[in-house]
Parts: sequence; structure tokens; C-alpha cells
Amino acid sequence: MARRYSYDLRMKIFKAVDDGLSIVKACKIFNISRNTIYRWKHLKWETGDIKAKPYGPAKGYNAKIDLKEFEELIINHHDKTSKELSIILGNRLQRTRINYYRKLLGYTYKKNSFSSQKDTVLRNEFIEKIKQISKENLVFIDESGIEDNACREYGWSIKGIART
Repeated sequence: MARRYSYDLRMKIFKAVDDGLSIVKACKIFNISRNTIYRWKHLKWETGDIKAKPYGPAKGYNAKIDLKEFEELIINHHDKTSKELSIILGNRLQRTRINYYRKLLGYTYKKNSFSSQKDTVLRNEFIEKIKQISKENLVFIDESGIEDNACREYGWSIKGIART
């Protein structure tokens, strides 16, 4: 990676340009490009100083999170998608980062071991209750407007443990 020009050199160049030396001549004397001086001028106009910007990680999402807090969140919301968890966290984490932490904690995506639709005992009890109601009081409900994603078939669980 290229090194930054020292602050002293920057100050000398700006002092020479302020004293009347043209930018083209300053470039030849100090052996730097015109674009560099123009970028420094723009930096001075933006920040008020010509100090180099510090190196460091890119600005953006703050990906630091307490793993214990995150694991509790997954336990409480094991059926939520990464997008929904991101919204719950206030968009502090990207979806890819959420999946990374899930994998780091040992969670995998699994199908329910117990389907809510296959409980035959409850289904038989419901059928018996329906038989006791008179036909005039029964109401037919069209299921075309009912969302089928109310009961999720898949969710997250620790690897090796069945999802409930």
C-alpha cells in the first residue's frame, strides 16, 4: 500500500503555492502530481485541514454484537428469517452477517420435526365438536384469502438437536 505524504511536505507545498508559485511549478519542484495538489485543496476545502485521512475499516454497518445476546434472540425468534431479525435488531446487522453469526454459534436450518397439521388427536376432537353443532350454525370459510405462511415449517436450531 502506498505511503501518505508527510504533513510537513503538504504544508511546504501549500505555503509555496500561497506565496505565488504556480501549481505546475510546485509539482515539478516537489516531484508530485497536479492531481495530488488538487485533491489536497479539495480536502482542505472539505475539512479545513490538509492532514491525511486515517486508514481503517470501511464505514457502514457496525457488525459488533454480543454473541450471548444474539443467541438469546435466536432462541426467542428461532423461526424468523434473516431479514426479520435484521429489522428486530434495528438494521444494525446485514442479513449475511446474521447468517454468519448463526453458523458461528452452530445453528442450522431445519424442518419442524412435529408438524402442527399432523396432530390427529386434536383433529379428531375438533371433528367431534363440529358434529355437535347444528348445520344452520356452521359457516363455510373460503381459504383463498388465508395466508399459508402463518405456521412456518422451517426454523433454526443447534446442529444435532431436532427443532421443535
